[in-house]
Amino acid sequence: MTCNQAHAGTVSEQPSEPLVLKKIMQDMGENMQVIVDGISREDWELVEKTTPLIANHPQPLMEERVKVLSFINKDASKFKSYDGKTHESAVALGEA
Repeated sequence: MTCNQAHAGTVSEQPSEPLVLKKIMQDMGENMQVIVDGISREDWELVEKTTPLIANHPQPLMEERVKVLSFINKDASKFKSYDGKTHESAVALGEA
């Protein structure tokens, strides 16, 4: 028996589904990079067009939100606060 065969028996046969939140965060990161690029080139139209994608980003399904918030437990209020600040900052940046 190889090491890989031995390990395969201890790992679930079906990979777990990636969290929707991961994709949302990746998209937000890409949108932030677009905004930084727009600012550096003084392309204010691009910045204004992109900020709503961050301010109004999609939310994961309730089941996933509960799972994530239970995982971060005592820091859930901080997480929610950061999300609110992100929204407010993106709106303010778009208006500026």
